[in-house]
Amino acid sequence: MWPVKADLNQLEQVVVNLAVNARDAMPSGGTLTIRASNLAEDESHRFRQDGFRPADYVLIEITDTGTGMPPEVMEKI
Repeated sequence: MWPVKADLNQLEQVVVNLAVNARDAMPSGGTLTIRASNLAEDESHRFRQDGFRPADYVLIEITDTGTGMPPEVMEKI
């Protein structure tokens, strides 16, 4: 992995929050996957967000097999 400039406490908090949300969305069990990979500048062009600058990044992907959010929760986001 490439080195990353980040606030370790904030990064940990984000990952923990996502893991807790995933756990809550999988009351009968499931799988939480946390994956990190290097993302070269030429690959980063697929992420088109306001303010995003193509460059070399470390990509962190977090997925789960949970049920997702119910509509009443989605309305509050």
